[in-house]
Amino acid sequence: MRAVMMLAIGMLAATPASAQIWDGGGADGDREPVPLVPSVRPLLAEARSDIRDGRRAGQLDRREARGLRREARAVAGLEDRYLANGLSEAERAELSVRAQALLGLVNARRARSRGQ
Repeated sequence: MRAVMMLAIGMLAATPASAQIWDGGGADGDREPVPLVPSVRPLLAEARSDIRDGRRAGQLDRREARGLRREARAVAGLEDRYLANGLSEAERAELSVRAQALLGLVNARRARSRGQ
């Protein structure tokens, strides 16, 4: 019974490594698996689209739209810098929070304008 328990614990401990996304190992095949990290670019693209739509609908003035676009560029630039040295979990979380905050800010400013 103890052997079965030890085997079960060993199998459970190995599960997280097998759940990682792997990039295929390249041509030499002896590299370590590199987990792929989702980009915040889709969130930034959505924010830019909402900024453009808000500007066209008159919900954002030129200055607001410019500032929001500047923040989207800053987050994209930060992602590029982080990716150059390898993206840590903390950096990925920071980028995600900043992109989601930007999207929320854009939508809040658009909604504020609709309510006036």
